[in-house]
Amino acid sequence: KYEICNQAFFELQLKGQVMIFSKDALERHGCLSSLHISTLVWATKMNKILGRTCLHASKSSRNHPSYNESIDYTLSDKLYPMPKLPLLPDIAELACQQRELYPGEQLVGATVDVTSAYNQCPMTSDAAKLTATQIRIPNGARGWIHLVVIYLVCIFGCATAGNVYCQCAIAIDQLHNPKGKRRRSLTYIDDGMIIEPQRLIHRSTQEYIQIG
Repeated sequence: KYEICNQAFFELQLKGQVMIFSKDALERHGCLSSLHISTLVWATKMNKILGRTCLHASKSSRNHPSYNESIDYTLSDKLYPMPKLPLLPDIAELACQQRELYPGEQLVGATVDVTSAYNQCPMTSDAAKLTATQIRIPNGARGWIHLVVIYLVCIFGCATAGNVYCQCAIAIDQLHNPKGKRRRSLTYIDDGMIIEPQRLIHRSTQEYIQIG
């Protein structure tokens, strides 16, 4: 799948979400040893032909533990606590509350999915050095060019990426459902679920998108 992975990195580079270096250049300047390099894993994704290119952050080597094995989860949970995620009974309760508020009106629902949600969270330079990977691109008859890619944003594969993004999700949920006002949506990580009367659903959905 290297062609698909290379295309994914090309698109991330266009967005400024990764930095790409020649492996030879990093070795010449003595920078390679400061990076934690993990392999890649490709995963299928519904309705996306090219699937999802992930960092294999749980893969260790003979000499080094994996990125995920090296995380201080106790400290991470204090800094980035995972919120209580809504379940089906919570969605049903929201629908019942809206029915009581708007008796006789047709209720409808909408979902809002944040595009590449984890990529919305930038990493510090120290964290970025821990999430590097290697790719290769064909160089005609001369074989391959080996490149090192450093992520500048959170990515799939890192065990705590969801916790980090959920701090954004909490803010989105609180802004769309201000304290003391009626609740009109629930947020499950990067998916917003909105239930409103039909006459209000478009405005409510647009407000959720603007906040996100």
